[in-house]
Amino acid sequence: MVAGSLCAVVSDAPDGLRPKRRDVMAHQAVQEHLMATARCALRFGLTAPDDEAVRDALEQGSGQYPSVWRRSRAAPSTT
Repeated sequence: MVAGSLCAVVSDAPDGLRPKRRDVMAHQAVQEHLMATARCALRFGLTAPDDEAVRDALEQGSGQYPSVWRRSRAAPSTT
């Protein structure tokens, strides 16, 4: 999903979801792929009632994420 210069990777989740180990491992695999191929701000377990709520969250964060990324590029690596 795209909103301005930001995007989100989303999927549907049933009400009352209680992830099992395989679900968490699959989520981690997706995160690892994204981190290897794009600049990402990750958040685990964020749920939204609909696509519009996700777009709203992206639009609200559009001003803060670029400054966080600039600071993180300037910071020394911890690895």
